[in-house]
Amino acid sequence: MLTEKDLSQIQNYMIQILPQLLYQQPEIATTIKSLVTPQLPVQNESVRILEELKLLREDTHRHFQQVEHRIEQVEHRLE
Repeated sequence: MLTEKDLSQIQNYMIQILPQLLYQQPEIATTIKSLVTPQLPVQNESVRILEELKLLREDTHRHFQQVEHRIEQVEHRLE
């Protein structure tokens, strides 16, 4: 079994050589993609997250507009 130190050394080495390895043997990218893809959110999940962010941004904008309007009302009362 590999120790944490061994894993760290292997990780550092892989990160160091990966660009050159992909350049010299591009077919390896397919293997890496098949290993990594299950760990990444699917495209539909990404689209859902982006839509939620858009809705949150719109809601925040509406909220700030309401707050701004209230502040203007208070300013008018104070004049």
